[in-house]
Amino acid sequence: MANNTAVGNWWAVAAVYKVIHPGTGGRYLSRRMGERRVFLVDAEDREEAERVGLELAKEYEAQYRGVFGNLVCWRLVKIEEVIPLETREIGHGTEVYNDWLLSEKRQRRLLSV
Repeated sequence: MANNTAVGNWWAVAAVYKVIHPGTGGRYLSRRMGERRVFLVDAEDREEAERVGLELAKEYEAQYRGVFGNLVCWRLVKIEEVIPLETREIGHGTEVYNDWLLSEKRQRRLLSV
């Protein structure tokens, strides 16, 4: 395996999404779902990392018809975290992010926005 490394000022930008079911009269409220995505960003400072991360995160918003014909919309809620990585060189096997395993309470808090 080639040792492909990239040198930069690396950041992990965490984005939170939630699913919305427009026009269902609340039938899907009990199935509230969300997702957290983490993007790798090369930026000079925290502000640039957040701006670039926001641009990337918006590209993942989606809208489609579900299996029952209902409209399903994945919407960006917020950029939750911008985390500087401890290394300037990214390559095979580099740890790019870690997180504590927390309770479902955190997920409910994140998606309540």
